[in-house]
Amino acid sequence: VVHILSEPGEGWSGETGYMDKDKLSRYIAEGRERRMYYVCGPAPMIKLVMAALGELGVPRDRIEFERFML
Repeated sequence: VVHILSEPGEGWSGETGYMDKDKLSRYIAEGRERRMYYVCGPAPMIKLVMAALGELGVPRDRIEFERFML
């Protein structure tokens, strides 16, 4: 699990901002086109993550997603 905070508090030393291709490429192992990916979150986040996965060569049929709204 990698936590990425868009608005980190003081003292946070982990990832910040939003999920993107660069962050995904740091944490997804080789053979990424053969793995399954499960994405859950609000629609704008899902759109970003799915686009980034596509840029990394992950086929659409290897991605499952579930949208939620607060």
